Amino acid sequence: LAEYVKSDEFKTAEYRIVFSHAFPHIAMAGSVERIAGGILFGKNAYAKIHLWMSGHTHRYQRTVPGSDECFIIPKRLKGNKLFSAVDPKLVPFTVVVSDGPNLFPKSTGIRVDCGDTIRVSACIPDGSLLDRFEIGKDGQVLKSEPSEKLKKFRMEF
Repeated sequence: LAEYVKSDEFKTAEYRIVFSHAFPHIAMAGSVERIAGGILFGKNAYAKIHLWMSGHTHRYQRTVPGSDECFIIPKRLKGNKLFSAVDPKLVPFTVVVSDGPNLFPKSTGIRVDCGDTIRVSACIPDGSLLDRFEIGKDGQVLKSEPSEKLKKFRMEF
């Protein structure tokens, strides 16, 4: 990764999206942090990405870049607490975590469209919208439309 972020391909890409099993905030983030910490996130991060897509927890979640806030379905939280393995304020990009089988809402379909902006839509199996947002070329969230199923929570570090 350290070599790839120096490449022209990375530097000139209109958008940079990471697809990974785990994500920076999760307890198993040790492996994620060894690979991407200090490069994509953390105090000395120097390479910019726009979006990180992952899974692992089987719980839909969307973070607010550079913040300890995230959108999540509250009934999935134990004790209404959400913990982060890294300082969430040092993760300067949006992270979307897909849910999975055996848990509500069972399987979220996520669509990512890249054009003038990155447009992300997440729908649950009955076809209703769970979440929709847009990210600009500067990595900032331009529009945020979480459904009433999602609530904003703060992650504890």
